[in-house]
Amino acid sequence: SKPKGAGPFPVIIDLHGGAWNNQDRTTDVVICEALAKSGVLVMALDFRMPPDAGYPASVADINYAVRWVRANAAKLKAKPGKIGYIGISSGGHQGMLAAMRPNDERYGAVATAEVPKGDARVQCVLLLWPVIDPLGRYRYAKEAVASGKLADYPQQLPNVIPSHDKFWGSEAAMEEGAPAYILERGEKVDMPPVLYVQG
Repeated sequence: SKPKGAGPFPVIIDLHGGAWNNQDRTTDVVICEALAKSGVLVMALDFRMPPDAGYPASVADINYAVRWVRANAAKLKAKPGKIGYIGISSGGHQGMLAAMRPNDERYGAVATAEVPKGDARVQCVLLLWPVIDPLGRYRYAKEAVASGKLADYPQQLPNVIPSHDKFWGSEAAMEEGAPAYILERGEKVDMPPVLYVQG
């Protein structure tokens, strides 16, 4: 979604939710159009998902998107130094993870002649009810199913287990890619300003 005017405009890259496996760039149209009306250039992103690819492929696509916007800033009427993410649910998790590790070699692996490897730092992250702790949610869902008292838990909880398995492949990967655990381990990361909205 493009705002009216000559620009250059700040940019928000929209990362849809869908438990890392579902939905697409059209999911957040209402949010994207509202942001564009406020003067922000919005790039709604399709990224690789299972069955095509699991973690970290989608985060590599997100990292590439930042570098692509910078490489095409003049054509897009974008401010290359004013780029952020908005992510919903699993998209929020991926936005935070990509923002924390903008120079991770795995996340920066996708490159072309037009968009070489390089810095994918962003200036802000907007998180809308993110799955900020994928391992915690996975274990919570498994505990709910094992208890047999699913009426006491959110209705969709059993459905997240296969989504986690398809995207992550293991609990070790969930822990490695969970922002809270990254901070607990003391990993050196970028920490741009974050607005965290919990539904």
